[in-house]
Amino acid sequence: MKTEQKALIVTTDTVKTRGLDELNIHLGRGWRVAHVSPMGGAAYGAHQGDAPSMCLAAFVILERPTDSAIDILEQVGEQAEELLDEISEGDGSHTGLPGSKGEEE
Repeated sequence: MKTEQKALIVTTDTVKTRGLDELNIHLGRGWRVAHVSPMGGAAYGAHQGDAPSMCLAAFVILERPTDSAIDILEQVGEQAEELLDEISEGDGSHTGLPGSKGEEE
């Protein structure tokens, strides 16, 4: 099974978290966490005379099968729309449905 992968970096400090909303959106759309690597922490702000602030980060690899159920349902929906368009534009002769001109008797 083929998989699609995506990499994200999630960071947090004493003021703000970045990347977590994006991660949660992807997880809600069927992606799963394949691997997480901590990227360590770093103090910053001390060089400006401010109190040091800690920053933590994680490198997150997400993946999902390329033929996931959602993708398959989307493809089926697109094919159904195309078929309905063909039927509504044509005379129904190619459908093989009862009453169509192409039906064998």
